[in-house]
Amino acid sequence: MRTRDWLPASHHMMTIFTVVAVASAVALGLLSWELFDKTRELELPRRRGALEAIADDATKKLTARLAQPDAVVANADGSALPAGVSVVVITPDRTVFGSTASLPFVPTRSLREADSTIFAEASALEFSKDGRDRARVAYEALARHSDSAVRATALQRLAAMRRQTGDLAGALRDYDALSALDDASVGGLPAGLVAAAGRAGALKERDQKAELRVAALDLARNLSRGKWPLTASEYEHYAAQASEWLGTSIWTDQAVSARARAQAVTWLWQQRTALGSPGRKLFAPSGLESAAIVVWRRTGDGFEAVVGGAELLRKLMSEAVPSGFVTSASDAEGHPVMGPLQAGEVATRAASDAVPWTLQVSPGTSAILNSDVAPQPLLFSVMGVMAVVLGAGWYFIARARGRELRVARLQNDFVAAVSHEFRSPLTSLAHVSELLAQNRMPSDAQRQQAYGVLVADTARLRELVEHLLDFGRFDSGEMSLRFERVGIDAMVKDIVDDARQRVAALGYTIEFSPSTDQAVAEVDRVALGRAIWNLIDNAVKYSPDCRTVWVAVEQHEGATAITVRDQGLGIPSGEQAGIFERFVRGEESKSRRIKGTGIGLALVRQIVDAHGGQIELSSTVGEGSRFVVKLRAAGGVT
Repeated sequence: MRTRDWLPASHHMMTIFTVVAVASAVALGLLSWELFDKTRELELPRRRGALEAIADDATKKLTARLAQPDAVVANADGSALPAGVSVVVITPDRTVFGSTASLPFVPTRSLREADSTIFAEASALEFSKDGRDRARVAYEALARHSDSAVRATALQRLAAMRRQTGDLAGALRDYDALSALDDASVGGLPAGLVAAAGRAGALKERDQKAELRVAALDLARNLSRGKWPLTASEYEHYAAQASEWLGTSIWTDQAVSARARAQAVTWLWQQRTALGSPGRKLFAPSGLESAAIVVWRRTGDGFEAVVGGAELLRKLMSEAVPSGFVTSASDAEGHPVMGPLQAGEVATRAASDAVPWTLQVSPGTSAILNSDVAPQPLLFSVMGVMAVVLGAGWYFIARARGRELRVARLQNDFVAAVSHEFRSPLTSLAHVSELLAQNRMPSDAQRQQAYGVLVADTARLRELVEHLLDFGRFDSGEMSLRFERVGIDAMVKDIVDDARQRVAALGYTIEFSPSTDQAVAEVDRVALGRAIWNLIDNAVKYSPDCRTVWVAVEQHEGATAITVRDQGLGIPSGEQAGIFERFVRGEESKSRRIKGTGIGLALVRQIVDAHGGQIELSSTVGEGSRFVVKLRAAGGVT
C-alpha cells in the first residue's frame, strides 16, 4: 500500500495540524505558568534573605555612625558639618553652641543688663507732666554712654517716645542704632531682637505695608537661623508676631526641623546630670512633624553632643541603605518620623540603644537584590522563543493551507480550461467522422472540406498535447535543450510568417521589425520558437479590438531583445506579479471567456530561464501589453 493511501485527506491533515498546534500552545502556556509560579516561590525566600541582609548591613553602618558625636558629623570627603546639624558643648557653668545650623531657642543664656539706677532721673522726667522734652534730652545723652548695655536701653526708650509723638523717621533711626548692639540686652531680651520687633511695630502703626513686609521677613529669617539667644516662649511669641505681620506662617520645613533640634537640646540640658555616656536618642517632640537625633558623650563635668534634624536622619539612612530601596523610621512609640511605614515585602529592625529608631527597608522599583538570579529572565526568554516558534508554525501552516487551496483552485481552473480546449476539436472530429461514416456527404467537394476539418482539428489537438507535454517536461526538469548558434531575426521571421497564416482568417495582422545587425544567440530553436509563438498567440487572444500585433528584434549592450507588443486589454498591476505562474489566468480572461489553459506564460518563463535570459512585462489596462525576452547575444553577424 502506498503512503498516500493511508494518509488522511489534505483538509483532514490541516485539521490535525491545527489541533496539534493549539494543544501545543496550551501545553506550553500551562507549563510556562507552572515554571514561573515555582520559580517565584523559590525566589521569594531568596529575596527575603537578601532584603534582611541589607537591613542588617544598614543597622551595622548606622551603629558605627552613631557610636560617638565625632562619627556622626564625620564626612567621607572631609567636608564641613552636614546641613541641619548643631554641635553643643555643655559645661557646668555655661552652654556653648557652634554649628552650621544654629538653634532658634536655647535652654539657658547669659545677657548683660544695664544698671537700672542710671535711668531713674530720665524715667521720672518721662512720666512727669512737663518733663518729656527734658527726658528725651537725658536719653539722648545716655545713648552716647560708654556702656553698650546703657546705650541699648536708652535707644529703646528714645524710639518708644518718638513713636508716641509720631516721629517715625526718628524712631527708625534709633532702632537702626539699637540693632548693632547684639551683645547687650533690653528688658531681658537681645537688643537686636528688640530693634527688629520695634521697627516692624512702628511701620505697622503707620500702615507702611511694603516696608513692614521687608522688616517682618528680616525678623523671620533671623529667628529661624537662631541669630539671638531666646527661650522657647520668647521664640514662639516673636515667630507668631512675624507670621501675623506677614499674613502667612513662617513655619517652613527647615524651621520645624530647627525647633525639633532646639527642643532636643533643651531635653539634653534638663537631663545633663542623669545621662550616661555615650548615649543616643531619637527625639520626636509632640505637635511637631519632625524629629531630632541626639548623640552625646561626657567630657569631665560636661557634655559634648551632636543634634541633627530630619536632614541628618535622611543623610544617615541614605548612606546606610543602597539606592533604589525605600526606607522609613519610627520612634519607640511607633510614630513615623521619616517616610510612611511600609507594608508587604519589608525588613524591620526594632529600635535599640545603638540605633534609637525602628528601621524599615523595602525594595523600590529600581532596587536590585543579590538574589535576583537568572531563572526568571531565562524563563521569559525560553517562553518568548517558544512563542516565536509556535507563531512561525502557525504562520507556515496557514501559508501552506492557503497555498494548497490556491493550487487546488488553479488546478481546477486548469482542468476546466483544458477540458474546454479539448472539447471543441473533439466535438468537431466526432461530428465530421460520423457524417463521413454514414456517407452523408455526397459530393467530393464536401468530402474534401470534411477532410480538411479533420486535419485542422487533429493538428490543433496535437498542438495542445505537445504544449502540455512540453510544460510537463520543463516542470519536472526532464526537458533537455540542444543549443546552437542561431540567427534570431531569421528564426523570429519564420515564426511570424507561420503565425500570420494562422491568424489571417481571424482578421489579425502581425508586423515584424528585424534588428539592424542581424542578431545571433546560442538557443534551442524549437523551445525558443514555442515561447515566441505563445507570446504572439497570447497577444492575439487578448486584443479583441486592435487587430495588429507588433514583433521586433533588437540588439544592444551585448543582449538580444525580442519584443511582442499589442494594444489589447492590458493586465492590471495587481495581477502582473503572478501572471507567469502556472495555471494563473487573469480575471478579465475568465469574465470574457477567452480560451486558454494558464500554462502558456509559465512555459515561456521556464524556457527563457533555461536559456539564462530574462522576460520583462510592462502593461496598462486598456492600452495593451509589452513582453520583452532578453537573451545573451553570441556576437557576430550571420
